Amino acid sequence: MATDPRDALSQLAYSCLKNIPVDSLSEEEQDCFAKAFANPTKPFVKKPELLPVPEPIPNIDFPVPEPEPPAPAPETKEEENKNGNSEEGFLGMPQEKESENTTPDLQPKPDPATEHKAKQDERLAQIAEVEKRNQAQLQQYEKLCNKTRRIMEWFTPRIEIFNFEEHNRWSDSWTKLEYPLPPDQEDETLT
Repeated sequence: MATDPRDALSQLAYSCLKNIPVDSLSEEEQDCFAKAFANPTKPFVKKPELLPVPEPIPNIDFPVPEPEPPAPAPETKEEENKNGNSEEGFLGMPQEKESENTTPDLQPKPDPATEHKAKQDERLAQIAEVEKRNQAQLQQYEKLCNKTRRIMEWFTPRIEIFNFEEHNRWSDSWTKLEYPLPPDQEDETLT
């Protein structure tokens, strides 16, 4: 049972949905149609809030990197033997090679320009993804609006309300209502 005239109109719209020559409607489409029929002056669906698009990373001019000096080639055993050094040290004891133990594996320093370019590419990919999602939301919104308008255009000329009354259960009487309903006071303040 409806509690107000707009609710009664939306219930009428729901009951008429099975007679509309449209393939199956989703719940959202049914709700939009009922809202549009119950209150034609008010928007029946809100425009979706779009995701914020992140700012692109600006270009930065990096200085041209200087070429690294070539690393000295380690001496081979033959060259050591020519220099008079042998694997055996003083008094026939094996000599420890300091060069093997003290040289850490130096990793080349990453180029800041390539790192910046990678960050820019990642941000551009994020921007493209957000724009793609926003575009999909807008397309879905437009599709829903257009479909609801088409249903309303088909439905409105086929139904006519001659008598629209409200029952007052306390006085057990019927009160005639104007149709279409005047805009609500809340609706007037919003527009």
